[in-house]
Amino acid sequence: MKIACLGRIVLDVVAQDLDGILPPSKAPLEIRSTCIQIGGSGAATSLALGRLGKDITLLGSVGDDYLGRLLEGRLSEFRVDTQFLTKCVDMPTAVHVVAVNQGGDARYVATEGADLEFDLVGKSIDSAIASGSKFDLVHIGNFERFVSDSAGNPLRQWIEKFREANSHVIISVDASKEFRLNPQLRNIADEIDYYFANEFEARRAVSCEDDFFGIPQESGTKLIELGIKKGVFLKLGERGALFCGPGGQTMESGGLQVFPINENGAGNVFCASVLCQLHNIGVEGAMNLANRIAAHHVGQENGILEIDDFDEVSLSRLPPNGLSAHDYIKEDNTDYLIGTPSFDRSRSLTRNQIAEWTQMIVNPSIGGVSETSRILDIGCGVGRFTESLCKLDIGLKVVSFENKLEDLAEAKGRIGNGANFIHGDFLKLGTALQGDHGSFDAVWMSSVMQRVDRNEWPDLFHQIHGMLKDAGRLLIRTPTKQCVNNVWFYRFFPSGRTNLSARLPPSISMLLHYIDGAGFNVVNARLVEDSENVTVEEFVDRLKSKPYKWLREMPQREFLDGLEALKNDSQYIPGKIVRWLQPSWFVVGIKKKTL
Repeated sequence: MKIACLGRIVLDVVAQDLDGILPPSKAPLEIRSTCIQIGGSGAATSLALGRLGKDITLLGSVGDDYLGRLLEGRLSEFRVDTQFLTKCVDMPTAVHVVAVNQGGDARYVATEGADLEFDLVGKSIDSAIASGSKFDLVHIGNFERFVSDSAGNPLRQWIEKFREANSHVIISVDASKEFRLNPQLRNIADEIDYYFANEFEARRAVSCEDDFFGIPQESGTKLIELGIKKGVFLKLGERGALFCGPGGQTMESGGLQVFPINENGAGNVFCASVLCQLHNIGVEGAMNLANRIAAHHVGQENGILEIDDFDEVSLSRLPPNGLSAHDYIKEDNTDYLIGTPSFDRSRSLTRNQIAEWTQMIVNPSIGGVSETSRILDIGCGVGRFTESLCKLDIGLKVVSFENKLEDLAEAKGRIGNGANFIHGDFLKLGTALQGDHGSFDAVWMSSVMQRVDRNEWPDLFHQIHGMLKDAGRLLIRTPTKQCVNNVWFYRFFPSGRTNLSARLPPSISMLLHYIDGAGFNVVNARLVEDSENVTVEEFVDRLKSKPYKWLREMPQREFLDGLEALKNDSQYIPGKIVRWLQPSWFVVGIKKKTL
């Protein structure tokens, strides 16, 4: 199969382990490493296809400069044909500075470059076709750049040229976060065979960006209705991928849990891996393969999985640490949700939501806590979960542990003699719970991880390990940084979001890494959403009360300005009804036998 790629062609300067802060004046900020990588959807996808052994040609434009020549040389090393790239003397080769934090999350500082000179991109395509090249598949990254109102719709003209050269050519496109639905997209949707996007990009593509809590399948279905011919691939990160095809067809592929090092370019690697084998092993096999390769890419600073046997890899869904990927596959499409998380224990949960979590704790197939168990509730706060567990009336013996005396006093007043209450430091469990070593059947923690410094997590988990009986259960309810990345209203409170993100687990993969390292077998990890529909007015009133600690820590002026901007923005939400949604991970680990 002969493949052509076009789209953004960029050099990425990657700063590893940089948490989005600027150094003081004239003083360097120490980071772990830097490197230069091929970036931009067009170039990065072609690089991945080249490394996967495909016959790939990159079309487009670069600057007539040193960086352009450096980029061409690097691509050629991986068998990417660059002979038809045009050189621009008026614009330089584009460069992105990529800041990658310790959780692998990437942020970009971008420049415009020669790759966006449409006339030169068109000349590159004309040269390739004039040479007699007949491409079986053409992949267009950042395709929305070529359908802008100001520049007309060159994309349709280019697709028509590819089809004149080969009437059976397959056209695939990949969206970007910059994309908003353009009316001209409707004019070319019927020319697109396969559409790639993450869930945020898909919602924007079908004008559902205000539906902050929509299910990805709905966006994929709407794209098919818009005219996409063969199918939509939705990239869901560590949750895997979802395919939506004509006639309501859907397929899921579970994600793989890896410790993220650098997520930059993972979406392009996924696209390349699907396209590489789609027509050999089918949609499900291609998605399994792509998830495995993309997961490997995320776990490496600069690499892609070298494949010897595509069939073997595509059928394998086991991550490097041996945990079954099926443990983390969402069982229901309603689990594919993002929204407004709660970060201050259980104060913002309703009584019914507390009851639902309590039922999950004792559900044999989820939390697995059995009748008459002895449970340690670490970080019990004002005792809402302790109270709910005691009300089950199944013989549970609850010990509530809290480091804030005022919260513990409120919990005692709420529950009375129904539980034992102990005050102490989370990192001195052995001292505070003398005589209880190895006596608990389960430990429950709700939104505690952000109350403990990340460097202290190994110590905390090892102490919990010592408090549990053999085969005892560790149950954790926690949001992660990934839960808040796409929450719509956070953009109005930037300093609060920054402070919050610094305290949260960067990803569920990192949290599982720590739990496994402390001597637990992870048997369940699922994303749970607590939600209710409220009016815009109710939503704003709740925020005015500052229900979250990170809001209370913000400067008052910034908080009020953000609230006012949010109220103005909320006028555009259809029906003025929003969904107050709090997603959190529910993780269950079983203690390995003491050696």
